[in-house]
Amino acid sequence: VFQGSYQTKQVCEDLMRLAFGPMAGRNNNLFQSLRSMSLSRDSGAPIAADPKDLEEFEKRRDTFGLCADLEKARQMSNKEATQSIKLQIENLVKTLLDLKLQVKRNEYFKRVDGLRAQGLPTTASPGKADFDRALQKVRSNSTLSAVAYFVQSCS
Repeated sequence: VFQGSYQTKQVCEDLMRLAFGPMAGRNNNLFQSLRSMSLSRDSGAPIAADPKDLEEFEKRRDTFGLCADLEKARQMSNKEATQSIKLQIENLVKTLLDLKLQVKRNEYFKRVDGLRAQGLPTTASPGKADFDRALQKVRSNSTLSAVAYFVQSCS
């Protein structure tokens, strides 16, 4: 969803201007607006996995087994096996990082979209558990009261 709907921070060029040169310069204001809009909409959205995740992946049995196989291949001076195992490890880690990022993004957008639906700000927002706790403490049916209590508890 993110790559198809939002512009990442790494994308900052007007591709039309790059392709067609000065003939495409009339849209500079439009592209500047689009860049700034997409960069600020969900600036807190995860765009990369954490280094902690990499440490977590290294502790997995499959990764640990591949690392042991890699060490054996190196000791036997088998360059072909060493290269093959290296590629397997790289592919596994890249896939795991992509999946972890996808999970984090899904969690983030689920939480943020819920806050938006309630009319709450999404920047530097506390976790969903805090809001749920605030809802449980308020005995009335008023969502407004729950929001007020939640905001007070965050202050």
